[in-house]
Amino acid sequence: MKSWTKRIVGAALMSGVLGLLVSACADNESSVFIRQVLQPTTGTCTYGADPSSMAYTEGTLDLAFRSEYTAGLLVGSQLVERGSSQQIRTETSRLRIEGSEVRIETTDGSVLKEYTVPTSGFVDPASGTTPGWGVVSSVLIDSATGDALRSSPSLVAAPGQRSTTIMRVVSVVKVFGTTLGGQKETSGEFRFPISVCYGCLVSFPPDAADSTLPLPNCMATGSTTGTSVSEPCYLGQDSAVDCRTCTNSGFPTGICQP
Repeated sequence: MKSWTKRIVGAALMSGVLGLLVSACADNESSVFIRQVLQPTTGTCTYGADPSSMAYTEGTLDLAFRSEYTAGLLVGSQLVERGSSQQIRTETSRLRIEGSEVRIETTDGSVLKEYTVPTSGFVDPASGTTPGWGVVSSVLIDSATGDALRSSPSLVAAPGQRSTTIMRVVSVVKVFGTTLGGQKETSGEFRFPISVCYGCLVSFPPDAADSTLPLPNCMATGSTTGTSVSEPCYLGQDSAVDCRTCTNSGFPTGICQP
């Protein structure tokens, strides 16, 4: 065979190999995936491993109350079932989630932080064309990044005073784990926008206000003492914070009042 013919055949074989590798990577990302960030159920603060469960399309982190954003991720698996009761073969495609890789970006794509956080979860294999589902809890904004943003004058002009500034970041996350058969699996990336603020989640219900004072306020008689107010599952994350809860919890008055 002539040398130029050998080079063409070699190039074609290499192209085929590369094509197979690219295809394998693409297939691997489709095997395990993150579908959505789940909303915790009211009262019990638990997550349902079901794609029909309520979900967030974006999050909010109020640094006046907390520095971490923790999410319940709905993870799907399209790994094929391997178990067989007829052949006395155990199921090896069940997936143990071991951690998540997170990259926090600004809206223009600049990277603020990258880290890996250990986590746990369990996802069953697919049944036919229906994926198996599992819930994984992951920190999408770590406390170090939250503390750094809180100390930024561009976001918090005066500590202890509510700010109208909102910074938007994007948390890019993927989860990884090992099947019971020893196979390593990593999901594709899931991008989740989060608004970061200082005091923006505080709400002022009408029954907490003194109507003789400028509205809104949290000055109704007895509004800050002896009042039973339901608290969100994660104080300072996604859900409004009643100003009475804010005051009763000892947060600075500049945050609890307009």
